[in-house]
Amino acid sequence: MWVNLSLQSPLSVDDKLELAIAPSDSATVVIETMTDLGLLEVELPMRIRLKLLNLEESLQAGVYTVAQGDTAEGILKKIITGDSKLFSVTLIEGKKASDYIEQLKQTEGIVPTNIDIQSGINSVGADLPTCAFKSQHMEGRFYPDTYFFSPGTKDIQILKRAAFRMCEILTEAWVSRSSRLSHMSMYEGLILASIIEKESSLIDEVKTISGVFMRRLSLGMRLQADPTVIYGRGPDRSGELTKEDLRTDTPYNTYTRSGLPLTPIANPSKISIHAAFNPDHGNELYFVAKGDGTHQFSAKLEEHQMAVDKYREGSNR
Repeated sequence: MWVNLSLQSPLSVDDKLELAIAPSDSATVVIETMTDLGLLEVELPMRIRLKLLNLEESLQAGVYTVAQGDTAEGILKKIITGDSKLFSVTLIEGKKASDYIEQLKQTEGIVPTNIDIQSGINSVGADLPTCAFKSQHMEGRFYPDTYFFSPGTKDIQILKRAAFRMCEILTEAWVSRSSRLSHMSMYEGLILASIIEKESSLIDEVKTISGVFMRRLSLGMRLQADPTVIYGRGPDRSGELTKEDLRTDTPYNTYTRSGLPLTPIANPSKISIHAAFNPDHGNELYFVAKGDGTHQFSAKLEEHQMAVDKYREGSNR
């Protein structure tokens, strides 16, 4: 009776008090924290309750909101069920896998693990969806979106959720692809989507850009996409692209090599993915940035060269 009365008495606490429990906190630490916050007048009733019901190992990490009038028993029920405050992290489209890994390391509530970008997807785990991915390369596997999580969630868990979501989005786009793309694989579509993403995120342009790249591929023209060159320069290369960069061959230099790169160069959005599988019909083969976030598209080289001169861009695409 005394235990029940003690744990069921309404608490008088500050508005929106938060109880934080770390993954490594033992039952003793949790009880001591509750006492320090004024959620328990004495510790013994809670210790008895946990011992009798064998709940010492059932306490879940998280941040639990405590309101005026809550009881210690009600708080305990939240901790056991994991009814904690949710945090969120937004993975921005167009970023690299290494950017996401670094972002998650710095995100409050997430526990960083030893993810090795060089060893590839094996460092994240073997239970990821295979989908269209044949290589161990991490790029392009993670869908950029907002993910909610409880404190104490591992970065690998967020990446796995993003990987499953990417597989869903990619499969959806693949199923609804244009009938003209019978020769393109799902993975090749993802590679193209990543290039489109880096070229433009404007919904009015992505399908046009996709059409330009598809026509160039079908005609045997090189893509000449600056973002692929930038990706191939590596993380230690800084500054603007130079003519020397365009001439320096790497596996990702689409000025020196024909076709698509071997892997994606970023993690694309849903808009870019669907654009890759549903390119615009048209005859444009070139485009150049206007400097205001939009592009000028041309069907003939002469028109393109005039546009380049007008917008003072050094592109030959």
